[in-house]
Amino acid sequence: MRFKLAPAIKTRWLRALRSMRYKKGYGQLVSPRLNKFCCLGVLADIQGAEFDVERDHFLPMPVGQKAGFYLDKKLACGLSRARQLTLARINDASSTFDPVIEYIEKRL
Repeated sequence: MRFKLAPAIKTRWLRALRSMRYKKGYGQLVSPRLNKFCCLGVLADIQGAEFDVERDHFLPMPVGQKAGFYLDKKLACGLSRARQLTLARINDASSTFDPVIEYIEKRL
């Protein structure tokens, strides 16, 4: 069965990515010093997640999880680690959120 993101989350995420409120970041969920976000960092932020600047990850952080790379189960809204990795790769391969937006629209 194909994964389907909850419509309300999908709408909010796409709106946030298009809003120009978020500066595009690479290689990590959020770069607090530069105020830049990966597409997954935007997903966490629109849900009101707290970012722990000292530890470089969103709270809560699952035990044994590599800091700053994957979102926890709740913040990921059902996205598997494989799908998060795909989104991160798309994010990091482009200078805009446009390819990520296209992927979310067509596949989630």
